[in-house]
Amino acid sequence: MKQNIILVEGKGDQKFIVDFLAEHYGFEAKKKEDIIDLVGKDKLVNFKTRLLENTDKGGNNIAILDADLPDKHDYGGFEVRLKYLENLVKKNDIEIDFFLFPNHEDDGDLETILENIINPLNKEIFECWNEYENCLNGKENPHSVDKSFNLPAKKSKIYSYLECLLPDTAAGKELVKDPKRDYTNREHWELHNLDNEYIKRLKTFLDKYYL
Repeated sequence: MKQNIILVEGKGDQKFIVDFLAEHYGFEAKKKEDIIDLVGKDKLVNFKTRLLENTDKGGNNIAILDADLPDKHDYGGFEVRLKYLENLVKKNDIEIDFFLFPNHEDDGDLETILENIINPLNKEIFECWNEYENCLNGKENPHSVDKSFNLPAKKSKIYSYLECLLPDTAAGKELVKDPKRDYTNREHWELHNLDNEYIKRLKTFLDKYYL
């Protein structure tokens, strides 16, 4: 049987794709075998031998990575990041089909998708978070040259979202962490919702390999 190998940037992305494949295709992906955590996009070439072998066997190599933002990351932004990655694999004679979060069109990352696929019944959590950020933007930081506060990263926003919903217990705290999240939990996420453009785009891309 031809194998699909999916490369992702970290354990959080790995869990998201595992749950996505289970939700939409009933496919139970194995970490390390079906979905490889690169621990960063630049480590892609470290798996060159395995990817070449998979191609020789008729398998498919897929990379689902972040587009990131132009002003905050090296080679960040959808167009720049995609060109960088395509040049990287071309130099190494590796065949890979790319999809860049959030939708293979815009700048962003996994957290961009997560912000946009929450259960709408929980939208008040983000409304409160936005008020918190607006409050910080309206205050002066006495320890900063530009008098502004650094706003928490989007990862913190997602962590806080789940902390508000999960039990305040040791077990609940574990489920907040990226590798332990359950994206198929419909009380928290709408991973199943093909009317959501973010879900639809990724599903359309993966249909080529899992239908």
